[in-house]
Amino acid sequence: MKINKQYLFLLVLLCPFFLVSCSDDDDDNGNKAGDLSKAYSGDNLNATLNGEAISGKTITFQTNDLQTATVTLSSFFPGENEITVSNVQVTESNSGNYNFTGTDHNSFREIDITGTVGNNNLVINVGYKIISDLSGTWVPATEGPVTLRIVAAETATINLHGIVPDTYIIPLADFPPIFQELGTSIFSFLVNMEIEMKEDGQLIARWNPGPLANFQAGQSKDGMVQYNPMANRVIIDLAWDQLLANMDLSSMGGLGGGSISISEILALIETLAQGIQIPVEFNGTDNVQAVITKEFLAPYLDLLSPLLGSSLSNMDLGAAAGMGINNENLPAFAEEFFKAIKESDEFDIQINLQRKN
Repeated sequence: MKINKQYLFLLVLLCPFFLVSCSDDDDDNGNKAGDLSKAYSGDNLNATLNGEAISGKTITFQTNDLQTATVTLSSFFPGENEITVSNVQVTESNSGNYNFTGTDHNSFREIDITGTVGNNNLVINVGYKIISDLSGTWVPATEGPVTLRIVAAETATINLHGIVPDTYIIPLADFPPIFQELGTSIFSFLVNMEIEMKEDGQLIARWNPGPLANFQAGQSKDGMVQYNPMANRVIIDLAWDQLLANMDLSSMGGLGGGSISISEILALIETLAQGIQIPVEFNGTDNVQAVITKEFLAPYLDLLSPLLGSSLSNMDLGAAAGMGINNENLPAFAEEFFKAIKESDEFDIQINLQRKN
């Protein structure tokens, strides 16, 4: 009985020390979690996407217990301003930093993150893989690659400016068949285009010159265009920093000798930088239709004419000149075409693609 009392007395004496020790550990973990939980960007962030270095991003790391965390990726992928990866597993490393891994999957893409956080720095690799049927290489459909639909008042007309020999002002309702004919000549570079939508979210476009001599065969650079598939649409994002670096803004003229200001070009880029949303519809897994609507074009119509003006005015038309197309009527027709779109009740261009064998 005496021994039991001694043990009880000793336990009473040591209990406060145990409690203080546990409290210190909890406080220490809480302080570490608080230090790690913040937004990382600039020099405090070392980020790669599928192993390739990227910049200009922000990642928020949040943990309460140093065992699980929530990681938020900001402006990483077109159409998804923020992606929150929950239940990220956290473990302490030998160096005193913390390693983490996590995943976020949906029906269209898979995201896997791995990284290390500590000492006011976050290092992360974001693995991104497209699992949608949209990935693959696409070419214009053998039959009906481009279809135009326009609905307008019976009195509406369009001036073709003689672009089809001896044809000028016609009812707008009669225009679609003529557009189809023009589509095999003026717009033949679209028919000769090949689009590779890679599993890593990169889009590569390849084209052949067609009858317009100034269109040279080539392809877009890797990293220039990124895509992100969603339900019934695809979001396209362009690397504007690369495009602007190779663009002579001062040389862009307007139709009829007009011009477009740099501020207008930058306003267009700001709109496009939010992501270009294109509705898509699958017919099976090997055929897809992309639809360019009036609503889609509306923000850009006022700028498309002057942007294209100098290019159309100086275009080497090659074989297309035999159809009555010349450098004088082509810019005028383009301006009339954009005007007709704005004044129509409904308008869309359907681009039909098939999977390349």
